[in-house]
Amino acid sequence: MEKKMRAQIAGVILSLLAGIGASSRALAEEETSPTMTAYRALSVEERDEFLRSMARSLESVRSMRADFVQERRLSLFLDPLTAKGICCFERPNKLRWELSEPYVTVLIYNGKKVAKFDRVDGRFRRMKLGAEDLLREVLGQVIGWIKGDFKDAKELYEIRLLKGSDYRLVLRPRSEELGKMIEAVELSIDPASLRVRCVTIREPQDDYLEIRFLKEQLNPPFDPGTFDPKDPLLPKAPSSGDGTSQDN
Repeated sequence: MEKKMRAQIAGVILSLLAGIGASSRALAEEETSPTMTAYRALSVEERDEFLRSMARSLESVRSMRADFVQERRLSLFLDPLTAKGICCFERPNKLRWELSEPYVTVLIYNGKKVAKFDRVDGRFRRMKLGAEDLLREVLGQVIGWIKGDFKDAKELYEIRLLKGSDYRLVLRPRSEELGKMIEAVELSIDPASLRVRCVTIREPQDDYLEIRFLKEQLNPPFDPGTFDPKDPLLPKAPSSGDGTSQDN
């Protein structure tokens, strides 16, 4: 598969996850600002050992449900655009990304099928998607990030790791095509749990999207319809005592 096509689809996927999708200074400026002076860049060896530790730590996570709040700030607007939703993940390769406010739209990936639905008149209507094979590949990479697997990401991104009050994994596109759409993807990782707490997608012209994960629930049971690419159901909250949760 040509890297140019993969880069283009990667940009499409991030746009789908963004929904209405948040702007700040470029990351390069932040790395020299007073707020970033407490962070230090780790070596390639330290980075790789951290990623191995992260993957081992996340092996016990069979499923996950989390609320998220995302803010998108564009240079054309004074106020950020805010949306809320739910993210559901189940091993080995199921993902549901649902926006619930200000409107309802759902993206589902189950390892074999990719589907996107909008709620119209109280019912889900399936939307047309092109290049499904490429969409599956890149969504598989997103699931890899959830599991702490960054092997495929190294082909598309240069990866740096910064250490401070949290760990910041910074992914910069290698290709010019993807770089036109995404300046960097920044993952804020909790130093205790080694789970991703915040994702920032930085775009050209100082625009960015920030996604913060809240009320995370580990290993909840899901109704099979949660990841149904034909007739998706609303996700169910886990049973009391069946999983662990942590509020941010």
